[in-house]
Amino acid sequence: MTDFKPGQKWISSAEPELGIGQIVSVEHRLVTMNFDLIDEIRTYAKDQAPLTRVKFNIGDIIRTAGDLELEVSQVSDQDGIFVYHGEYQGTATAIIETELDPGITFSKPEERLFSFQIDDNRWFNLRYQTLQHQARLATSSIKGLLGPRVSLIPHQFFIAQEVASRYAPRVLLAD
Repeated sequence: MTDFKPGQKWISSAEPELGIGQIVSVEHRLVTMNFDLIDEIRTYAKDQAPLTRVKFNIGDIIRTAGDLELEVSQVSDQDGIFVYHGEYQGTATAIIETELDPGITFSKPEERLFSFQIDDNRWFNLRYQTLQHQARLATSSIKGLLGPRVSLIPHQFFIAQEVASRYAPRVLLAD
């Protein structure tokens, strides 16, 4: 089980558009998070929370809620809370993770990879199979209704022929 502590920053794997959330409280089975970006509080079951811990690495550029930007040169851990060290305008500066900008997102593939926000293999397989199927359909010489199970009845051909032979057909069909 993951060790949740108030003040830690996490991101929802299921809803990354929420931005970075901060743990407000931890109870026996529940963890409550505040997502400042959308001003919403969510409660998750500790053992099934779709959350990924936010940890920036050396060389990453981070931003505080007060728009202070810093290139991380060192990361330390103080009682479960990350402290990012670097230089801001020539002065050694430390930023506690509680001060991070809630609007930081991980949308680029490399950002998601390096923040360990990785999808399960079944989602990759589903996307891959979908793309293969789309490629097969795009190169097929058959166009039109491919998917439905239909069997045309002879009177449907007759009605289609009658309607097509009219000057200005106005027909409502229900079959």
